Amino acid sequence: MFFNCLWLCCLLMGSTAVGQEELKSDDGDTKSDAPVHSAASPESEVPTVALVGAEIHTLGKQGVIENGVVLLCKDKIFKVGGRELEIPPGVETLDVSGLVMTPGLIDASSRLWLTEAAADATATDASLNVLDGIDGYSDSWQEVIRHGVTTVYVQPASGGTLGGYGAVLSVAPGDAGPTVISEYAALQASLGVGATNNRARTQQYDRTKKAFAEASDYQKKWDEYHEFVKKKQETGNKEAVPSKESTEKKVATDQEEAVPGKEATEKKDATEKKDAEKPASDKKDAASSDEKPESKASEDKQEKAPKEPKLDVAKERLAKVVNGQIPLRLEIHTADDAHYAHELQKEFPKLQVIWSGLDDLGSATESIRLSTAPVVLGPWLSSESNYRTDPDSKRGWAHAFDGYDGTFVIASAGTSNRSSRLLRAHFASAIASGMDAHKALLAVTLNAARALGVDDQIGSVEAGKRADLVCFRGLPTDVSATVALVVVAGQVVHQATSAKESKEHPFAPEPIAEVVEVQNLQATKFAIRTKNYLHKDGTTAPQTLVIDAGQGAVVGIETIDFEMEAGVQVVDVGSAWVTPGLYSAHATLGLNRLVDPELSDATDVDAADAITADFEGEAKRVREGMLRVLLCPGDSNTISGRASVVRLGAREQVLVRDAAMKFTLTDSARSLDRFPASLTGQLQLIKESLSGQLLDSRLFLPPSTQDRLAKQRSEKLTSVAAGKTWTLLVVSSDADIRAALDLIEQQKLKAALVGAMQLEPFVDRIKALDVAVIARPVSVKDYNWYLQDLAEAAGAGVRIYFAGESAEQLRLTAALATEAGMEPARALAGLCYGPDAVSPNESKAADLVVWSASPLDFSARPLGVIVDGTVVSMDPAPRGTHED
Repeated sequence: MFFNCLWLCCLLMGSTAVGQEELKSDDGDTKSDAPVHSAASPESEVPTVALVGAEIHTLGKQGVIENGVVLLCKDKIFKVGGRELEIPPGVETLDVSGLVMTPGLIDASSRLWLTEAAADATATDASLNVLDGIDGYSDSWQEVIRHGVTTVYVQPASGGTLGGYGAVLSVAPGDAGPTVISEYAALQASLGVGATNNRARTQQYDRTKKAFAEASDYQKKWDEYHEFVKKKQETGNKEAVPSKESTEKKVATDQEEAVPGKEATEKKDATEKKDAEKPASDKKDAASSDEKPESKASEDKQEKAPKEPKLDVAKERLAKVVNGQIPLRLEIHTADDAHYAHELQKEFPKLQVIWSGLDDLGSATESIRLSTAPVVLGPWLSSESNYRTDPDSKRGWAHAFDGYDGTFVIASAGTSNRSSRLLRAHFASAIASGMDAHKALLAVTLNAARALGVDDQIGSVEAGKRADLVCFRGLPTDVSATVALVVVAGQVVHQATSAKESKEHPFAPEPIAEVVEVQNLQATKFAIRTKNYLHKDGTTAPQTLVIDAGQGAVVGIETIDFEMEAGVQVVDVGSAWVTPGLYSAHATLGLNRLVDPELSDATDVDAADAITADFEGEAKRVREGMLRVLLCPGDSNTISGRASVVRLGAREQVLVRDAAMKFTLTDSARSLDRFPASLTGQLQLIKESLSGQLLDSRLFLPPSTQDRLAKQRSEKLTSVAAGKTWTLLVVSSDADIRAALDLIEQQKLKAALVGAMQLEPFVDRIKALDVAVIARPVSVKDYNWYLQDLAEAAGAGVRIYFAGESAEQLRLTAALATEAGMEPARALAGLCYGPDAVSPNESKAADLVVWSASPLDFSARPLGVIVDGTVVSMDPAPRGTHED
């Protein structure tokens, strides 16, 4: 059967939470149950499958349909409507109740299906065709499809001024590799990329202008030639010139049209050969008979057919770009680049430009806005920043293109062939930066299809279009909401079948007031009321938090209807979330460079000694809601040093100085130039140190000072050996993990594993030894099994915390782990409260963040940040607007 009972039962288990805000239709309509009245498939075709009960965001004229029905016929959408839409007898019916359905997501800047060499290939003469670099055997598409992305656009790299032609591909493969939806979808071009000065930009512009001018001249010659042919044919003089059919044919090369005039050329050659064979007397007679008066000869000279141009395949394609038949995907970054781009448009007014890059436009922003040409922007994640100098340009994008009249597209623009799997995180980040949620969803569906010239085939849930559909267990804008079902061209290519992927996501709050009045808090003592206060177990409840700004502490957590004493200011934030700040359970904050990498034993190193007030990046982290860090030395030393709990943005930064001892068992701490050079040597060093056998210090100090330092080192390690101090063991491979667990068991350590790549084989042992896991930040190159391992470990009762140098890293890893099946409560507890073991007596410091929604919802943003009971950051701008 096309659909089977197994995944149908799975779909019946799902339900979706109430959305934060209503996603409107493209023309502003809201929800509707009206049946489709648009053109359907031909009468001879009948539907074969019906998807029933989902909340359908069509992104077309029908808007949002509650309890909707989608009828499929083969690879097409047959009809779309409400429950009253008649389902013909015999059509297989699938219950997708409780799910949110959208068209398949489209990544308009991807590397999927390309070999590494092809993804980095570029040129200056438009000679490349990206389809030549396809790896039909790649399995990366499976990672992308399970996150709801069904279509990608790929093109040559941006290093060359005219790289070559991009294509639109289906994510799911056909029988012979990826299905090509549009072959010559655009020509990749760039101005300013790699240019270090204005002279280099001028040279890039001149090369591009020259190439376009030559293509334009080439086309002009062919146009003149065809015009002459047409004129002669209209006058009936068919013998004077080649036939129309023969002149319009071109040689078939690389799937190009045949060479114009091929038959005419052959006919001409045959005629010349025949004339050559005639007797000389015949030639003389013919010449005599052809003599005409001078005026007549002049007239014939004017009517003589122009020489047939020589075919040039490269110019043939480039001419289509100059004439606007193939769009120009033009990457620019600065105002200078924009100047040359506009000059190019003036020279060749038929160019159909699609803008990309645009991260440092400055004064040229308005000129780009006025162009109303399609804009493709990405990446929106700082972790995916590649060529850009400013990874925070996304906030500028949200501001600059708010209310843009052109087609606005969000793309991953990633560095890996699996980067497209994070497309939802990119458009969620755009929403958090101020983009309207509906516009953001359009930017990865219908608008993306329009920019790629395939909106007649994909991009919305409408009759006649290709059946690319995605169903979510929650809002599509919420990265932590599971993708339950993906259909590509009418075929199911992914379904969430396991229990861990079928859990309802309960954390989608009611819409909140657009501007939270936290900025009005000026009193020494005040209270915050919220319907969603996050407790230590990861659950939320309505609470009133009483804060004494003088003490910098939370002095009471009361019921939401608690009556405050007279004179105490109370701010009600409604359904906005109030949580402690995000807690990174392992970060160096860029301070690891202070440690000597040549040391094997860095027991003397204390991370708290490296922290300084207002260090670089502190204010940004605070604005993003990251307020607690287990600050650690780097990974260059086997005995790496002591970790400390620090508070970001606070008057007293160090909360717990000797919070943990860090050991590194990965190859980053091994060296052939000094001991240890192997995992065995690392274990030997750690065991000997825990037993009191210390390496000599490399410091040149008096013997008495050396003895005192050795005693301090011994005391620290003795505390670790006795299980009084938490131990962090940095691991990566299976061998590292196995060795770390053996060490923990033998030495009876109170420990956590940091950065383990694969947990699944060790979950039972980790649980039995009561070892915590600190998850490293998710990478764009990771496979989903890493996140599934985290979810399964959490489900088995293992304590999971999150490492990261930024709020983005922490939230993204926690959100994706939740999407993979981790209980949201467990993810939230690890994300916001951190390990008890390092700070069991943590103070009630009033370090809080007011969020627009759950921190697991990547589209949520901090509305206000409070440190030491004082408001230090405010972002009250409602979604869909921006701050001036």
